[in-house]
Amino acid sequence: SRWEYNGWKFTRLMDILDKGVSTNIAGQLAFSFPVLRFVPGFGRGVEKTRIAVDTTKGYIKEEIDSHENTFDPEDIRDLVDSYIKEIKSRENDSDTTFTEEYAQMVIFDLFIAGADTTSTTLYWAFLYMILNQDVQRKVQKEIHSVLGYDKPPSTA
Repeated sequence: SRWEYNGWKFTRLMDILDKGVSTNIAGQLAFSFPVLRFVPGFGRGVEKTRIAVDTTKGYIKEEIDSHENTFDPEDIRDLVDSYIKEIKSRENDSDTTFTEEYAQMVIFDLFIAGADTTSTTLYWAFLYMILNQDVQRKVQKEIHSVLGYDKPPSTA
């Protein structure tokens, strides 16, 4: 399933990720290397990072639970359904890595990688265009040649 870009859940999550991960380098380092929490300046960002991670994992858990409630092995809708199907097929395998916890980690990694990479790329592209107005004019010209002057861009 897909969250709407202007939906409250998506916008809240993006805001939390921006404050807790994207703009919080010291917190990320201290979160990954706990010994840094004792170095002045590093410890304060840990709580922001923890909130961002916990909130994201909470949303992912909700999404997995929702998929489990509507799961149909004959209608695999996305990665979450595929993972649930695999978990169910290995229920009696004690050595499997296909568990709900592992599914949460995989989806978390994909979500963070996609969200952070995309936003960082856009930040740099906009900065580059601000500093290079000739490039900005070329981009504007291309947008107008594809969309015209009256049609707004969309993500669909």
